[in-house]
Amino acid sequence: MSAAPDVDARPATVAAEGKPRRRRRHLLRAVVALVLVVTLGWLAAAWYFSDVLYDDALRVSPPPAGPTFDVEVLAVTPDTVTLATGPDASAEVSAPGTWGLRWEGGDGTLTDVRADDGERVTRTFTLLDGAPPEAGDLADVDKYLFGDTPDEILGLDWQPVDIPTPLGTQDAWFVPADGALDGAPDGDATAADRARRWAILVHGKGADRDEMLRTLRTVHSQGLPALVITYRGDRDQPIDPSGRYGYGTTEWADLDAAVAYALDRGATDLVLVGSSTGAALIGAWFDHSANTDAAVAVVLDSQNADVERTFAYGASQRTIPGTSVPLPPALTWTAFRVSELRFGLDLEAADTSDTLARIGVPVLAFHGTGDRTVPVGATRDLVAARDVAGLPTTYVETDAGEHVGSYNRDPERYEEALGAFLSDAVAQAESP
Repeated sequence: MSAAPDVDARPATVAAEGKPRRRRRHLLRAVVALVLVVTLGWLAAAWYFSDVLYDDALRVSPPPAGPTFDVEVLAVTPDTVTLATGPDASAEVSAPGTWGLRWEGGDGTLTDVRADDGERVTRTFTLLDGAPPEAGDLADVDKYLFGDTPDEILGLDWQPVDIPTPLGTQDAWFVPADGALDGAPDGDATAADRARRWAILVHGKGADRDEMLRTLRTVHSQGLPALVITYRGDRDQPIDPSGRYGYGTTEWADLDAAVAYALDRGATDLVLVGSSTGAALIGAWFDHSANTDAAVAVVLDSQNADVERTFAYGASQRTIPGTSVPLPPALTWTAFRVSELRFGLDLEAADTSDTLARIGVPVLAFHGTGDRTVPVGATRDLVAARDVAGLPTTYVETDAGEHVGSYNRDPERYEEALGAFLSDAVAQAESP
């Protein structure tokens, strides 16, 4: 007697076909899980680097008041000073060019490097003010060269002025043309100088007004009264309600307040000078202000008008933590988008490079090829765009290896180029 067939058993062919389907489902689930893990990991990495971006570039962080004495003086002669160097020393200690040296009780300049063995560097030294340093003193190598205020080393008369802005009053230095302060009431620039042509000097993010003393020296020699301004986020100045830097998207209003101050006191023609992110403020001012007809010339030093490009340049010099692997550009891009969502910064709005490339007034631009903060290519592209458009443009490229270091690399060349440009700009503004 034969056994009854098992009606519940599936044919072998059906069972065999079911195995590939199960394998495909398992594979699909594994792929989906892997994609989710990679996506979450990617977003987590982007989130992490958005924190880095905020801490490094968006968080308001004014510079400390006064110099930071962190370089040891090893030896001093009447015309040289020997400083300790090494892996932790700032690049300026050994960098070619002209730098300031400050210590408790004095100021001087450093020029030629006479010897450098990697641990100590001997440079030509000129005493400017005070008593010479002594071995064992701590000093500060100062990029900005000329002290803290216009009178300290440059010997220029100046007045503090308060400029009303949308967030309150902001500090500025008013530096008149020669002799204009004689007999003028303190703080009254109206009585001090009724000149038609003024310069307004705008320092970079995280710097202070002393950054502009190098430029002020030549501006003053050309007979231009000057306002050297602060803006929101500077030390002891109002902070934007966002709590972060806007790279011109908000700060342009503070520059506009300075422009209104000058116009109210008789100025009709303005030369705007921007260092690094100061250029972004100028570009945004051209985008938004009703007073742009007053501008007759613009000077840009290491301009940072394309902020996202600058951020990407900085990111390209980073590696994934714990590795030597450079950050993938796609991850950098994602981190930027996450930053925009988290912190409210519109990087497209912060890019005013196109604006600066099309303004009709003469533009003078400086940039160093070794700048590791803002890429020299950004200025080359801006200058090329202006050249194609036939707009008046002068470009001075140096081999400076430091951000806004072109003056330090060759002060004579810098001042000659700036002086000639300002002379031409003033002459053109005077023409009917």
